[in-house]
Amino acid sequence: MDIPKVIDVMLADLALVASSQPNERLPKEEQIRCSLYAAIRPLYRVVCAERGYASIDDGSRIECDLWASSPQTPPVWIEFKRCWAAKDWVNKPSEQLRDWEADIQKLRQLSLEGDRYFILMGLFDCDPLCEQESASNGVANNIGRFYRCQLVHSDSRPFTWRTDDGLTCIGAWVWHWPSGVAVGAAA
Repeated sequence: MDIPKVIDVMLADLALVASSQPNERLPKEEQIRCSLYAAIRPLYRVVCAERGYASIDDGSRIECDLWASSPQTPPVWIEFKRCWAAKDWVNKPSEQLRDWEADIQKLRQLSLEGDRYFILMGLFDCDPLCEQESASNGVANNIGRFYRCQLVHSDSRPFTWRTDDGLTCIGAWVWHWPSGVAVGAAA
């Protein structure tokens, strides 16, 4: 999967949605799912949203955000989350980190056959990739420590979701556990 291209398509789509003057405080997870789906759909024979990790017949109710497959390739499992950090917002970095870890735990339970991805999309009042600007930002600091060895891509750019919310930058991070590699403990 061409991760930089997928993230670029997702961020461009979110910018297009932002140009419609959204009423929501942050992009909804469903909007992010739709943007990611549109970006990866041309790459695979089938892409499924909210695919069960196991059969519902066995009582499983745990779902993966996106799953993709093509003939002769292992399946791709994608979990994603939103994050945010801005002055005068209730950021709760430790709660956000717990939510990310919950998705990593789901990926950890999969067999080693298949690619596993975790994608994080965030809105900030500074560039989250600029260490000097985000040094006091607990969310950005958590991202910087989160499974460092598996981080394969990061991107940030100026962004306005709503003109009066104080958010000026969007960021995206992608962690990857390729087929055959176990989802390990946090670095």
